[in-house]
Amino acid sequence: MIAQLEREQVMVRLPAARDHLSSLDKSLIAEQQKFNDISGKQAEKQEKANELGEGSWYPGKYLLGKKKHQEKVGLQ
Repeated sequence: MIAQLEREQVMVRLPAARDHLSSLDKSLIAEQQKFNDISGKQAEKQEKANELGEGSWYPGKYLLGKKKHQEKVGLQ
């Protein structure tokens, strides 16, 4: 068994394989963070789109702010 492992150079390849696996793990973590950032931005965009679709958008909303608009309309 040991002779077979020596012929296949397992002890020589093992450190390189561990290093490669470690670098893949780091890149996976980085890609997962990018995915989380993008999905968070997508959720914000979807929320704004839903708000526009529900009719709660009005001209000047982002200039005046929601609270001022409600005061102006008399909702508060």
